[in-house]
Amino acid sequence: MKFASVKPNRLAVVQGGELILIDDALPKGASMIDLIADYDRLRPALAGAVEKGKRAPLDPKQLKAPVENPSKLWAAATNYKRGSQDSTKRAAEGRPERRRRRKFSKKLS
Repeated sequence: MKFASVKPNRLAVVQGGELILIDDALPKGASMIDLIADYDRLRPALAGAVEKGKRAPLDPKQLKAPVENPSKLWAAATNYKRGSQDSTKRAAEGRPERRRRRKFSKKLS
């Protein structure tokens, strides 16, 4: 199942070009984190909600971020254009490719 957070504060299953609202299968005010944490317990109720749930067309304007306030953001910083030129030049010269990755994590305040 593919899940989506929908405005204002709802959760849905994405099926084809439709959103199937699953609010009836979840505790009131449940978030995506709650759904993920209790997925094994909620799975049977979700299956029933998908069969009987209210359907709406999938509208990207109605979607929200899956997890609204993540505790961490992960990214790998690199310059792809410069890096690819450097590796092409190194390969032409018969030198091994350099491996350099930079990772950072910033706690959100």
